[in-house]
Amino acid sequence: MNMQSSFLKKTLAALVIVLVIAIAANLYWRQRQAVRVPEGKLLPPEISHQTTRFEYSQNRDGKPVFKVEAEVSTESVGGIHTLKNVRLTRFDAQQKTQENVYGENAVYNLARKEIVFSGQVRIQLPDGLEVSSEEVRADLDKEWVHINQHFSFKLQQAQGEGKSLFYDIGKKQLRVDRGFAVVLPQNGGKAEVTAERADYQLAGEYIQMAGNTRITSNRGELTGEQVEVFLSPQKEVQKLSVIGNARYRTSAGEQFSGNQIDTYLKEGKLVNFEVLGPPQAAYENKAVSGGDYLTAASIRGKFDPRGETIEDLRAEEEVNFRSPRLKIVDSRSRTLTAFFHGHRSELNRVSMEGNVAIHRESGPAGSENIHGQQIEVFLAPGQLMESARARGNVVIEFKRGDQSRKLTTVGVVDLAYERGLVRELVSRSQTVVENQSPRGRQVFQAPAVRAAFLQGVLERISSTGGVVLEFLQGESRRSTSSNDLEVFYRAGILQQIVQSENFHFTSGDSSGTEIFGERGVYDAVSGTVTVSGKKPPVLRFAEGETTASSLVLDPGREKITATGAVRTVLRRDGQSFLLIAGAMQADSASGWVQYSSSPRLVQGANSISGQLIRMNNKSEEMVIEGEVKSFLIQEQDSSPKKYWLSSGKLTYRNNLARYENDVVLRSEELVLKAPLVEAHFSGSNSSKLEKVTAAGGVHLTQRQRVGEGETARFFPEEQKVVLEGKGAYVFEPGRGRFSGRQLTFFIRENRVLVESSTASQVP
Repeated sequence: MNMQSSFLKKTLAALVIVLVIAIAANLYWRQRQAVRVPEGKLLPPEISHQTTRFEYSQNRDGKPVFKVEAEVSTESVGGIHTLKNVRLTRFDAQQKTQENVYGENAVYNLARKEIVFSGQVRIQLPDGLEVSSEEVRADLDKEWVHINQHFSFKLQQAQGEGKSLFYDIGKKQLRVDRGFAVVLPQNGGKAEVTAERADYQLAGEYIQMAGNTRITSNRGELTGEQVEVFLSPQKEVQKLSVIGNARYRTSAGEQFSGNQIDTYLKEGKLVNFEVLGPPQAAYENKAVSGGDYLTAASIRGKFDPRGETIEDLRAEEEVNFRSPRLKIVDSRSRTLTAFFHGHRSELNRVSMEGNVAIHRESGPAGSENIHGQQIEVFLAPGQLMESARARGNVVIEFKRGDQSRKLTTVGVVDLAYERGLVRELVSRSQTVVENQSPRGRQVFQAPAVRAAFLQGVLERISSTGGVVLEFLQGESRRSTSSNDLEVFYRAGILQQIVQSENFHFTSGDSSGTEIFGERGVYDAVSGTVTVSGKKPPVLRFAEGETTASSLVLDPGREKITATGAVRTVLRRDGQSFLLIAGAMQADSASGWVQYSSSPRLVQGANSISGQLIRMNNKSEEMVIEGEVKSFLIQEQDSSPKKYWLSSGKLTYRNNLARYENDVVLRSEELVLKAPLVEAHFSGSNSSKLEKVTAAGGVHLTQRQRVGEGETARFFPEEQKVVLEGKGAYVFEPGRGRFSGRQLTFFIRENRVLVESSTASQVP
C-alpha cells in the first residue's frame, strides 16, 4: 500500500484552503465598527455620498488589527455601502500581514450586518494558498461566511475547486458542499482528491470528507464513503481514516478493503495503518502470479522508517489466507503476521498462530495439510515457499491418490521446499507417523523423524533412537520395534520398511509369536517381513523357538519361512525336541510347519530324519516323507536298547508312529522288514517304546533265525516277537522250520513257542 506521506500531506494541505474563509469571516466580524457609516451629520439619510480613496482601520491597544482600502465608496439610502476595487488586510501582533482579501466590488448592509464581495474575489494566506470566486458572502452578526457558487484554490502547484462553501466562525467549522476536488503534482504524474463534501473543524484540528470520497494518483486509489483527517497543533496530519466501503488499490494491483481504514503518520511520514470490519478486513495482492488473499476481523500494517513501504502486516481473529502461488488453497488461524523484504509485494515470512490449519494442493504431487498452534512460512526471493516451521500439537498429512501419510507430534516440525514443492521434513521430538493405503495401515512412533521428497512426492522416511511400528489390517494387529527405521516409497507409494538394530516383532494375537533379530525388512508389495543379520534371528512361539539365517513373515497369508541353518526347539509335556533343517515353512492358518533340506528331529539321543518333516501343532500330528530314518534308545534292565527304523514315510499322532513303504526295523538282536510298521509309545512318556506292530507281509531275522508272517508284534520290554497269519513260520538252522498260525520266539532265551493246532516242525 504505497500511500506516500508527501502525497497525503499535500492532499490534506489543499483541504486546509478553506481555513482562509474562516479568517476572512473573522476579519469582517472584527471590522463591523470599521465599516459603520458615520453619524447623520456627515451623510444625511436622504442623499447618497461618494468618496474616493477610501481607507478604514481598526486598532487595538494602539496597533492595527485590520485595514480596508477601496478606490471608491458610495453610501445609498437605507445604509447600503458599495465599495470598488477593495482590499482587506489582517495583521498579527507583530504588525505583519497575515491574510489579504481582494475584490472588484463589496456591498455592506449595515442593518442586516451582511457584506458581499464580488468580481474576481481572491483570498491570500501567508503560506501562499489562494482562493478565488466571483462572490463571497459574510454575515457579521451570525458569524458565518458562504460561497454558493464555483470557487477555486491553489497552493504552489496544487489546484482545487468546489461549488459551495460555508464557514461557521463561532463554532470554527467549515464545510465544502458539492464537487470538492483537488489536483496535486506527484512524481511526474498527478494526484486527484474528490468528494461530495468536506468539513473542517478548526478547534479540533479535524477534517472530514464524505460522499464518494476518492483519492487517486499514479500510485493507487483510495476510496470510501467518508474520510476523516486528524491534524496536530502544527497542522500536520496525524491520522487518516476512511470509513464505509473503504478500499485502497495500488497501481501494482494490490488492494486493502474493509469498513474502515486508519492510517497513522508522524512528522509527515507514514507509520502504520489498520483495516477493520465488519464484516471483514481484506487484503488482495494481484501483483504476483495467482495473487494473495487475506481476510480477518482486522488487518494492521507497519511502514518502514522512511514511511514508503510496508514492513509487515498483522491480521487478527478469524484469519483466512489463500495464495495460489504458494499452493495454499486455504488456511485458517487466529492471527497472521506477514513480513516483507525488498519491494513490499515480495513476502519474506508469514507467521500464523492459534489453531492454525493450512491446506496446500500441489497438482500431481498431491495435497498437503499442516495443523499446529503456530506455523511459520518462509519464502524465497522468487516468491515460492522455501521452508516452513510448525509448533505445538502438529499434525501434517500428505495425500496422493489412495495413499496418505500423517505425522503427529507435540514438538517442532521443519519443512524445506524446492520450487514450491516439499523437499524435506524434520521432526525432532516424539513423533507418530501413519501410512494408509488399500493394503492396510502402518503406524510408527519415534523420538525423531526425517522425511525426504522428490518433486513433492514422498520418497523416504528415516528415524533413529527407538522406533515402534504397528501393522494394522482389518482386525489384524502386529507390531515391531528397533533402534533405527527407514521407509522407502516409489511415486509416493509405500515400497519397503527397513528396521535395524534390536529388531523385535510381535504377532499381536493369541499365539504370542515374537521375532528378534538385527534387521527387519517389510516389503509392501508382497506384504512380507524378512528378518536377518550376522547373528541368526530368533522366532519365539508358545512351545519353543526357531533360529535361522533368515526369517520371512507373510502375515497376510499367515505364513513364516525360515532359511539357512534352521534350528527349532520344541517344549511339550516337559520334554524338549530339536528340529534341524535347511529351510522351514509355517502356516498358522492350518497349523502345519514344514521342514526341508535335510531335516532332522532330535529328542535327547533319539532322532528322526527324512527329506521332508511336517508338523501340525493344532492336530498334534507329524509326517516325515522321503528316506525316513529313525534312531531310538530305550532303557531296559539297566541296559539301553538301540533301534533303527527306515521307511518311505512316517506319520505320528497320539503316541503312534506309522511307518510305511519298505519299512526296516533294526536292533542289535533282530531285523524286521514289512510294508507297514507302527510303533506304540507310552501315554505318560511319549519317548518310551511299548510295542511295535508290522503288517502286510513281515520278514524277521534274529541272528541266524528267520521268520515270516502276515503280521508281527514286537514287545521291546519282554524282548519277544509274535508272528501271526497264514503261512507264518520260523526257520532256525539245526532245528528246522516251525510253522503255525502264531509263533512266538523269545530273543533273550533263544527259544520259539508254536501256538496252533496245526503247528508242525520240519527237520
